Amino acid sequence: MMDLVIFRLPDGRAWMGEGPFAEAAEPPEGVAFYINDFPKPWKTPARVVSVSQAH
Repeated sequence: MMDLVIFRLPDGRAWMGEGPFAEAAEPPEGVAFYINDFPKPWKTPARVVSVSQAH
């Protein structure tokens, strides 16, 4: 099984992040996302791929 996340910024840019995910209590350098209510809420994917919406 593969762990993955898709996240998008308000400007429309989007990424797919593949796990395993590193965890941190503070914001790390590079691409990461935040999940509330975790002791280490910052998650950093092992691999990130830019994706775009189909028109």
